[in-house]
Amino acid sequence: MRILYVKYMHFSHRYDKIDVLYCKGVFSMPLTIEIHLLGEFCLKVDGCDTQLSAHSYQLWNLLGYLIVFRRREIPHYELIKMLWPENDIDNPSNALKNLIYRIRTNLSKNGHPALKGMIAYSKGKYTLSPNFDYKIDSEEFENLCQRAQQPDLTQTEQIELYYRIFDLYKGDFFPELALSQWVIPLHVYYHQMYITAMNRLLELLEKEGRYEEMVTVCKRAIPLDQMEENFHQAYIRALAKIGTPAKALDYYEYVTQMFYNELGITPSDDMKSLYLKITNKLNYVELDVHKIMVDLTSQKEEDGAFYCEYSVFQRIYQLLQRTVERSGNKVYVALLTLADFNGSVPRLHQLNESMAQVQNLLKHSLRKGDIYCKYSKSQWVALLVLPDDDVSQAVVTRLDSRYRSLMISKQLKLHITMKSVLGKDNNMSNL
Repeated sequence: MRILYVKYMHFSHRYDKIDVLYCKGVFSMPLTIEIHLLGEFCLKVDGCDTQLSAHSYQLWNLLGYLIVFRRREIPHYELIKMLWPENDIDNPSNALKNLIYRIRTNLSKNGHPALKGMIAYSKGKYTLSPNFDYKIDSEEFENLCQRAQQPDLTQTEQIELYYRIFDLYKGDFFPELALSQWVIPLHVYYHQMYITAMNRLLELLEKEGRYEEMVTVCKRAIPLDQMEENFHQAYIRALAKIGTPAKALDYYEYVTQMFYNELGITPSDDMKSLYLKITNKLNYVELDVHKIMVDLTSQKEEDGAFYCEYSVFQRIYQLLQRTVERSGNKVYVALLTLADFNGSVPRLHQLNESMAQVQNLLKHSLRKGDIYCKYSKSQWVALLVLPDDDVSQAVVTRLDSRYRSLMISKQLKLHITMKSVLGKDNNMSNL
């Protein structure tokens, strides 16, 4: 049996038999410090949580840096530059020593007395003391990702490793320090590693026909990165395979709308191809026309003008092109564009609220028979049936007046243009 010694090098001496500070017995093994960096930060000593003060960002910043680069002896000037990159502090050396003292006090008071020796100092350099057994989830995560890519593994062994990765990754790397410059590249590094691992896991599960498991993995993976299209595609394929194609199509509509709202982009070719594959495989046949009519009217009709997706809008436009000449009516296309006062496309964060308010304006200012949809991240387009050009101009005036009266945005101007649909040879047929 050996007694645990912990160097407390800041004072250039060590505590003899430091174990007496925290227990009556003598340790034969070093304390285990378990640290979670993927998701919410957590530090455990021999399985017990350590509650750290959340009041000082710099305290977290310094402790996190020492943990992540624990295999190095870090010069004090490097820590000073990391903590105060703008050199906006009078006495950085004393400020650093004060932070170290606060970390040691915090760890020993709220965790374990022996943690006072967790940060070691020697000859102007700081490091984590080697007298503890550290288990850090980001390091285990990286090791598992590397092992899972070994070419000599069986498919079953790969899946087992990827499931361990799946369980280990709880969220972004050190989210408490998301604004720190040194954290940003590590956040990207671990997140990309996670996406690669999950795409590979989904690929292997699909090969083995384990579609229910694909659904489970996607439900956990998607909230961690909603912009990763491969996750959404895998989820749609899995829903279709487990006998719920209607849910798959509903989810397709949801996710394509989300991408449009958030990024202003339309579905990729892969997504469109997936949609067609699912719809082509639907082989349900209904012989009762009454049931079809009931299904067509099952959803409650909304008040105001009719909103639809752009693909539906295109179909309706093409249909109206065929009928407008025979009916004698005049159909107009209105384009509403939000721009700043320089005529430029505003930033996305400026647009989101204003676009939603313009949608509300269209819904309640147009008639029930009118149709509108989102055309781009800053534009709406509408189809209106009107008797003549004078009335169409009156509609433009009314929409512009209501936009101004509602004061939707003082920074953005609404530009409205209107043009009549002349028939199938009209130069607007490329909508």
